[in-house]
Amino acid sequence: MSNSLPVESVAKLDTSDTSVLIQHLEQAEDLLQILVTTANWVNQPDIYAWLMLPIVASDSDVYVVSRHQLPRENVRGLIEEFLWSIGSTATAYGAAVPAPDVIEIKQASLSSEGTWEPMNEPLFVDVGVATRGKLHAVLRACTVQHAGEDVSTAAQRVARVIGPYVDACLLVARGGGQRVSADGMEGFLEYTAFRHRLQLEVSGLRRNPREMGLLRVKLVPRQEVTAVEQVERAYRMVNALVQSAVRDSDTVGELDEGDIGVLMPNTGPRRALVAAMRLSDALSENPSVSEVLRHFVGVSGWAITGSDVEGLLLETELAVAQAQCASTGAVQLFT
Repeated sequence: MSNSLPVESVAKLDTSDTSVLIQHLEQAEDLLQILVTTANWVNQPDIYAWLMLPIVASDSDVYVVSRHQLPRENVRGLIEEFLWSIGSTATAYGAAVPAPDVIEIKQASLSSEGTWEPMNEPLFVDVGVATRGKLHAVLRACTVQHAGEDVSTAAQRVARVIGPYVDACLLVARGGGQRVSADGMEGFLEYTAFRHRLQLEVSGLRRNPREMGLLRVKLVPRQEVTAVEQVERAYRMVNALVQSAVRDSDTVGELDEGDIGVLMPNTGPRRALVAAMRLSDALSENPSVSEVLRHFVGVSGWAITGSDVEGLLLETELAVAQAQCASTGAVQLFT
């Protein structure tokens, strides 16, 4: 089986376009601007920000995963900014995040976990941040013409900007994460690898009830105002998910092949849910978001205690009520 992709199946990465994105991200003044800016690039298939479900833990070994060698000083800066950004949040939940003594640069490939041959080396450049072997974020630049140092540098720069905002990195995919390979299989390698990694993280959450607290909201495009029945149904589903998490249940919805969206980890359940609703507003008001795309927001928090449940449900109810005012986005929950 050929492990190459036809040129027409992967859009070309324009270096000037990449620079524009980097510039816009660098000029963003707050998290919402980061989200809106990234939402503008949902239909740009050559820039991906992948964020898995992270667990920030004590005595973390932090390293960067990349296909190509990165300047060591830039890597150190990325790691330092990343640790600084999550430090206060992690400390609030009792997790110490020490600065790393050694930063390792390792070679890795997201597609290597699939059961088929890896994709061509020049096609993908992965830049990631991980602690204790758990992948936090991977930024992927994909192209068939621009490979090597140029693409790697561009990917690292985008990752450096997005790094401090890992509470809400955008996970985007084209056509539900599917690509047409040379033999006609649609994105099997990258999709299988991503799904496998995410399932491993979910399994880890299930094994440790203290870190169990996963909410996943699905946004679907619409033209009409959301019916009251839909809002009430969404709220009931939120309630059920929260209650099951409190009972240490292992009920976690599985990814659907068409799912794309945002994963927001370790912000605390309530803050993350509010941020998810803000993202919903940003996406619904953004004319560049294609109606054929389906968006979901995944919200993972630390342990949801009894004292947190009432407040979480109250804010959920308010957020869902607010979402029905959006002109093109409805809120539903995974079943």
